[in-house]
Amino acid sequence: MRQWLKGLALLLAITCLVWVGVLWYWQATSRDMSPEDIVLYLGLLPLVIFGLVLLARWSLRSAVASAVAKEAAAQPPTSSTPAAPAAGEQERHAPFKLLASALSCAAGHSAAELVTALAEGQPRPAPDKSLRDDEGLPVIYRDACGAACVCGLAHPLDCI
Repeated sequence: MRQWLKGLALLLAITCLVWVGVLWYWQATSRDMSPEDIVLYLGLLPLVIFGLVLLARWSLRSAVASAVAKEAAAQPPTSSTPAAPAAGEQERHAPFKLLASALSCAAGHSAAELVTALAEGQPRPAPDKSLRDDEGLPVIYRDACGAACVCGLAHPLDCI
């Protein structure tokens, strides 16, 4: 029942937003509406947008589920690991695992590197001595070569 109410609330919200937008556009352009326009824009357009939202939500859930399955298949089972978490627990953590797969920051380019850097207490990158923003303040910068550019190029940005 709760799922139906959520879907109904989403449909109502989409319908209200579409109606406000369409009626504002018609008012701003002083357009004369025909019965076909009213049925099309106030009736079918909210239903099409609702269907697209449901399709996007379904595809996102499928992508998360396939990412979880791929990760589970890639990890070899070992006897030292604790018992596998329940399916509900894996599904609950799936969005975070999907986001962690695209992680890229100064401390590391994967979740494991970031955890290692945090455990080792690596400092944050220091402000660069030569790079300044529009207000003349130093920019916190760490290039792809590491904390200090040792690649021998003339400009630090050439390392990227």
